[in-house]
Amino acid sequence: TPNANGGYTPFQFAQLYGLTSEWTNNVTGSGQTIAVYELSTYDPGDLATYLNCYGLNPTMTPVSVDGGPTGNYDDEPTLDIEEVAAMAPGATIDIYQGPNNSTGPIDTYQQIADDNTATIVSTSWGTCESDPSGDPSAEQPIFEQMAAQGQTVVSAAGDLGSSDCHGITNNNLAVD
Repeated sequence: TPNANGGYTPFQFAQLYGLTSEWTNNVTGSGQTIAVYELSTYDPGDLATYLNCYGLNPTMTPVSVDGGPTGNYDDEPTLDIEEVAAMAPGATIDIYQGPNNSTGPIDTYQQIADDNTATIVSTSWGTCESDPSGDPSAEQPIFEQMAAQGQTVVSAAGDLGSSDCHGITNNNLAVD
C-alpha cells in the first residue's frame, strides 16, 4: 500500500516542494518533455506498480544509447522515473539509458543534447568535481549546447549534499 514504509505520497512530496498551488492551477508539466538520464536499468514492474498505485499514466519513451545499460534492475533509475512522473504528471518522459562505462555517460548526455527534444533534463548521477577519474570538462560543452538550445538541466546534489565527496581527494566540502 502507499506509504507503508514511511515514505511520502506524491501529494505529500508536492506539498514539501510547494507544488500544490501549481497543481491547483493545472500546471502539471503539460507541454514539457523531461529527459531522464540513466546509466543502469530501471525495473518496469516496480515502475508499473507505482504508477498504477497513484493513478499516473505518463507518456514514456525509452531511448537506448550505445546499446543501453546492462545488468539487473536498479532502484536508482526506477526511483528517478517515479519521482519525475509523480511531480510532473502532465509531462512527457524520455528515459535515456546508456551504459555505465568509459563512454556511456558522455554519449548519453550528448544524445540528449543532439536530439534536442527535452525542455528539461534530469539527472541524479554524478561524481565529485574533484574526482580524478571524472572529467567535468567533457560535460561542459554538452551542457553549454543544452543551455543554448533552451534546455534546463537539473541535478541531484548527491546523497550527502556538500559532504558527498568526503574522502575522494580530500575532506573539503564540494559539489557532486
